[in-house]
Amino acid sequence: MDQLLQQGYLPTLQSGQYDVDILLKSGDRVEVKAATCDSDFGGVYRFDRIKPEKLDHLVCVTLLDDYSEADYFVFSDDDINSLLPRNQTAFNDPERVDNQRLVRILDNPEDSDRQDMKDINDRLEEFHNAWHNLPPV
Repeated sequence: MDQLLQQGYLPTLQSGQYDVDILLKSGDRVEVKAATCDSDFGGVYRFDRIKPEKLDHLVCVTLLDDYSEADYFVFSDDDINSLLPRNQTAFNDPERVDNQRLVRILDNPEDSDRQDMKDINDRLEEFHNAWHNLPPV
């Protein structure tokens, strides 16, 4: 929220009764996901349960384990919709209908079996602190 305020936005923090985390004055819906690095899986930040139909922008926040530093990655809905739905990569039930997406920010993108994750990670610098991806203030 502080980062949005610093960028000149006047966001409204929504409570649990809303489908979105932050609503901008423009009406754009911002979903915020935060993660620490999961070193058990080779250094990955895991962002799950992303519902593209409920957002216009996604902000992924990567945090150090002690929460002393944060990096911000700002994605548009087009970027999120370019990812495969979760059920197309699930091993447990490929027949399950599920439109949710996931994002993995990886220390080594080549370790991923998913081409869409490799593509996002190859473009990661384009999303880093990309507050310009949000609508103008």
